[in-house]
Amino acid sequence: MNAVKRQKPTISPDDTERLLFHLEDARNYIVKYGAAQGFNSPANKIAHSATSAIDELAGQITGNKEYLWQSGATAGGSDTEFQHGKEKEAKRRRLLGVHIPVRMFKIIW
Repeated sequence: MNAVKRQKPTISPDDTERLLFHLEDARNYIVKYGAAQGFNSPANKIAHSATSAIDELAGQITGNKEYLWQSGATAGGSDTEFQHGKEKEAKRRRLLGVHIPVRMFKIIW
């Protein structure tokens, strides 16, 4: 009999951040899908259940069930929100391996 000791799987803080980014992407796509369905359709109800489950998981990880909810837009623009968004995008690029932001491309005709 093999006496290999089983180790408990570990997850690093970077892995947790990656998971939250993927959950955020999945939640956004599910919300878009649900919005494209009829209001009382079964697909819309399932999409709502899926977003609720994602919110619960994010709440378990971060302690804030509304962590993945989009922040409200302001007409004048908030410098702190803008800075927070820039930092979040930089972290996303670092963790997910995206090195060239798409918004930086300039198309010349």
